[in-house]
Amino acid sequence: MRRFALLTLIVLSAAVCGGSSAQEPKTTGMIAFTRGAGQVWVMSADGSGQRALTQGVAPVWSPDGRRIAYMLRGPNYGYHLFLINANGSGRRRLTRPEFDYEIDHYQVWAPDGRKIAFERYDSDPNYAVYVVAADSSAVRRLTPRQGYGFARPDWSPGGRLIAFTHVERGAVYVIRPNGTGWRVLAAIPEAKVWGVKWSPDLRLIAFIRDDYRRADRREELWVMNADGTQPRRLVDARVDNRGGRRADFAWSPDSGQIAYTQCCRDSEIFVVSADGSGQRALTQGVGPVWSPDGRSIAFTSGRDGNAEIYVMNADGSDQRNVSQSPLSDYGPAWSPKS
Repeated sequence: MRRFALLTLIVLSAAVCGGSSAQEPKTTGMIAFTRGAGQVWVMSADGSGQRALTQGVAPVWSPDGRRIAYMLRGPNYGYHLFLINANGSGRRRLTRPEFDYEIDHYQVWAPDGRKIAFERYDSDPNYAVYVVAADSSAVRRLTPRQGYGFARPDWSPGGRLIAFTHVERGAVYVIRPNGTGWRVLAAIPEAKVWGVKWSPDLRLIAFIRDDYRRADRREELWVMNADGTQPRRLVDARVDNRGGRRADFAWSPDSGQIAYTQCCRDSEIFVVSADGSGQRALTQGVGPVWSPDGRSIAFTSGRDGNAEIYVMNADGSDQRNVSQSPLSDYGPAWSPKS
């Protein structure tokens, strides 16, 4: 079922191979990740200082690097959002879904760290976008609960707007965090749209266009201007919309490049410039995330027969297994603070 697949597909798609250099990358900061059947761990980016924080999956750091939002399975197969301090203290529940089997996921922090936007999905199915206050757990629903509909929120840099999609309509919307100013930013004809992500410099929005009407169905990486104009295909390749906490691509901190996973038989990580030039393969793996300084990329790979966290230089060199565990490790999230 879809709700279980979204949490495990990284592991299943990470049966990949490759080599590593003897020279170790210079890595700083902290990486949070999921280990085994569902436990949040943290470690230094070089793999040292590994420690378990709590039961849960899909950790996401707060902008100040002091807290982590994550998902925890409830008694009736639904998932709730929780917060915990980076040192393992202060664990508390953020959301309480209205019905059994609901899943609160795709959580993303506001730039000021005060709120978290997320998608709520139930088994009807209905999708809707919500916002929860990180300090009080007060929840606001921003969109109607509607079929295969409103999903995958992302905050604009500065926090003025939240972008999200209506999957079936192939549309990208924006709304203010208080629920006002709702409008269509762009409508993508004859397509489903997934995983909008603002560039850090606020100039562009990237998304996955699902060309579902084609016999050889393709999910392609597109970009458009931040005002919704000039949507255009960035790469002529099928990209992976299955792995990771959201669509499987990430902007570099300087907004100059996007790292993405190309599927499907042997998932491979590529980078491409924001203007579509310079596309090149880096390694086999899934779920690329950039370090805050843009010098390194963390990802999940199963090249040694087990899904683990790797780090490499941004050009693909000096690949190294940093989690080194007999259990499955996946879904790295790099702390924004070094």
